[in-house]
Amino acid sequence: MGGYEPGATCHQNLHSAAKVPPLVRIWGRQGRASAADDYIDADRRLVAERVAEIFRWLFVLILFILNNFGGLQLAGARLFSNGVLVAWALFNLGVTVLLVRGFKPGRQFGLLTTAVDLAAGALLVYTSSGLTSPYILALFLAIIASAIRFGTAYSLLCAAVIGFVYLFVGGTVPADYARDPQLGLTTAGRIFLFFVVALVTGLMGDELRRERRLAVSRAAQAESLQQMSGALAYSLDVSDLFEVILQQAVKVSNADSGQLILHTGGRLQLAAFHGQGGKSDRVAIEKGDPLTQRVAATGDALHIKDTRSYGGPEPIGASPPLSLMLVPILVQDRVAAIMKVVAFTRANAFTDQQFFMLGALAASAAGPLSNSLRYERKTREAITDGLTGLLNHREFRRRLEIEFSRYRRKGTPLGLMIIDVDLFKTVNDSMGHQHGDEVLRAAADLVARAVREHDLVSRYGGDEMAVILPDTSAAEAATTAARLTKIVRDAAIHATSTRDLTLSIGIAGCPQDAITSDELLMAADEALYYAKRLGRDRCLSFADVVSEFARDRQALSRAIVESGPQLVAAISRAVALSDPGGTQHTSRIAAFAHAIARKLGRHDQELELVRTAALLHEIGRLEAGTDVRHHDWMSEHGVLAERVIQRGNFLPELVEIIRHHHERWDGKGKPDGLAGEQIPLLARVLAVADAFDQLTSDDEHPLSPVDALDRLADDGGKAYDQHVVDGLASLVGEGERLGSILRMPPRVIQTA
Repeated sequence: MGGYEPGATCHQNLHSAAKVPPLVRIWGRQGRASAADDYIDADRRLVAERVAEIFRWLFVLILFILNNFGGLQLAGARLFSNGVLVAWALFNLGVTVLLVRGFKPGRQFGLLTTAVDLAAGALLVYTSSGLTSPYILALFLAIIASAIRFGTAYSLLCAAVIGFVYLFVGGTVPADYARDPQLGLTTAGRIFLFFVVALVTGLMGDELRRERRLAVSRAAQAESLQQMSGALAYSLDVSDLFEVILQQAVKVSNADSGQLILHTGGRLQLAAFHGQGGKSDRVAIEKGDPLTQRVAATGDALHIKDTRSYGGPEPIGASPPLSLMLVPILVQDRVAAIMKVVAFTRANAFTDQQFFMLGALAASAAGPLSNSLRYERKTREAITDGLTGLLNHREFRRRLEIEFSRYRRKGTPLGLMIIDVDLFKTVNDSMGHQHGDEVLRAAADLVARAVREHDLVSRYGGDEMAVILPDTSAAEAATTAARLTKIVRDAAIHATSTRDLTLSIGIAGCPQDAITSDELLMAADEALYYAKRLGRDRCLSFADVVSEFARDRQALSRAIVESGPQLVAAISRAVALSDPGGTQHTSRIAAFAHAIARKLGRHDQELELVRTAALLHEIGRLEAGTDVRHHDWMSEHGVLAERVIQRGNFLPELVEIIRHHHERWDGKGKPDGLAGEQIPLLARVLAVADAFDQLTSDDEHPLSPVDALDRLADDGGKAYDQHVVDGLASLVGEGERLGSILRMPPRVIQTA
């Protein structure tokens, strides 16, 4: 079985609820029927002893009056009878004291008091007139008390024993009845009266016990419902709510199995199950179980005691039940959910009382369910796109960070697809925005159906979608993308009057394409851009773009000139392939520079600018050639990079950052000898990020982050801006961000 919590989970609320009464606690440990029997029987025995005590005082008083003021016996016999009555009264006084002090009488105690009552009555009869003794009343006390204590069967047995004792103490033999038929009739009538009193009082006692048992059972069930309502009031998690409601439904009905079926938008969905069923019930509901559909449509509860004799539609499923109950949970007069409990092997398994209790449970659950569904809807609306029903952009970024952290932690691959609806502006312009919305919804539905259940599909932009593919390599993501483009073609959805819907898809993956989530997103976005540039209706991986640029310098040069800002990561990666280890170098510097600039409080446009500068700062290799030993690379590559970048449509600020990132704070740098704040701030940030990466990633003697920071601090105010070095120091102290870049645990960053 199987969720939102304002403070504590539903399970925690259940455990921390008000103190559970004894009967409810017993129900938790044992079965409902046996526990209730034990509890009610113990309570009944206490009540029976109190009633017997009252009757005993009444009988002692009446018999004492008859004995002393009725003139029925001689003085000697009267004295003996008074002794018996006093002893009987003292015994009853002891019983009274025990009961007042809280003694819990058991079955053995009841048998003892019955035996004492019987003995007292027999002595009184024996010492008086025998069969004609008026003290026969004392014998009736044993019968009445036995009926109250033990029920009809025991009271009849007690009547038989008392009848035998009556005959014995009366001193008669069968011959006496032959001589005096009237005596025989009188005696038989009195013994018959014993049995009549035993039967009547026994039946009355049984009925009272049944009513009391039912009352206690109802009280316990009502208490259980009250506790459940209190617990549910503090939970907004729908899955927890379903679980608790269903557990209570199965408990109240003593069912073999239970299902809770959600009813939304005319559709039925199995939300939780308990006991047998599960998958088979889900299939049955999806196929259209007629009984469930009937309850959903009418809002009327249904109790079928025996499905074999039921005249309506039969329930469907792998194992049709013999008995079932279906009770709707109504929210604002609408069926929000349906509780279904079944018994597979028992006909007439559910009583009308259980049917009533299930209805009470539904009424109690309606309020909490309404709150939970409303909360879930609001939460879902906050993270989903209103048009497509996919995750929105903000939730996409949050989930991407979560999955990227998981990839770093476990080392499992991570794939990403960015998807664009081809020529969507043309669709809107030629067919109208309403039709464009329909096309976008259709595309979103096709994408969602084509990927796995645990893949995360989001609306990334106006006509773009993104799919996060956990545990998926870039190659596997490319296979999924190829299958998706074919599915869309085969669907033949008319985007305009002259063309069908097609998609362009860019693919990237970790670890090969990126070391940060931002870089992964950039890589997939650039692959999409290049796929559209090559003609649309295709999928292309970032690795394919980089391979083409690395293989074809003319293609790379054209990309710089025609699409430079849109292909920064691919250009950087292609250039870096000429330097062993260079592919990770530029990515790390970009991540470091971005982190430092953020720590210094720079705005988003500047953060993106310094990241781009870091990715492109080695692009001067295209100008210098692969053999850089003939050039003073450290002093000239900023100028060389500037020449290449000026061919493309890049911002002037970007050119300045790259040109001056080897200037020194003391004015002894290259190429222009700028000093202090004459050097652009982001160029100073790039210089520190570049130096930090070289110190921590040196092939022969890499330094720990702390040691590298110490080295940079020594040059603070000389080669580097001390303010920027301090920003880096804050990052090293935090550890987490740099750890993600260096792929080292945060504690290593802090203590190395």
